[in-house]
Amino acid sequence: MIPGIKKCHILDRKGEDGATEYLLQLEGINFKDIFESAKDLDLNRIYTNDIGGYLRLYGIEACRASIVKEINNVFDAYHIAVDRRHLGLIADYITYQGTYRSFNRVGMEAASSPFLKISFETSMNYLINACITKESDFGKNSSASIVLGQVKIIFYFLFFIFIFDFNCYYDNFYLHPSF
Repeated sequence: MIPGIKKCHILDRKGEDGATEYLLQLEGINFKDIFESAKDLDLNRIYTNDIGGYLRLYGIEACRASIVKEINNVFDAYHIAVDRRHLGLIADYITYQGTYRSFNRVGMEAASSPFLKISFETSMNYLINACITKESDFGKNSSASIVLGQVKIIFYFLFFIFIFDFNCYYDNFYLHPSF
């Protein structure tokens, strides 16, 4: 018995090349013991819906990708097509602080933008509360731009890379624009 894993099911399915491949579907997770069994498993294809596990093991970008996949799985179950860019924006909001946070009314209350709050579920409650507390929003974020029907202004920063030419003297640098 492996600690942290309650049940194991062996599934078979046809692979991309038509050959039968076997999958382990586990109830629970124990990355340490799974990695110790690496000789028997394809570690490049491990998947879990444990968002915190992805964050601890692989970092915030893997956590973000897992959030997009899980939200997409929920919509797919109901045959609802959602553009992955929209799901990416949601995942960015959930993970932009370097960890993940809830994406519900409680998580929205911590947002600084009234328009971001209004674009979520209980619009009228957030609108009334923003008026009572005299909150302001100058339309600087994407949600405010969408609510106001404005185009979001995105700035592209120009930077230069200095490349040292080893074939010349030590003090010869060339300026190359990076665009």
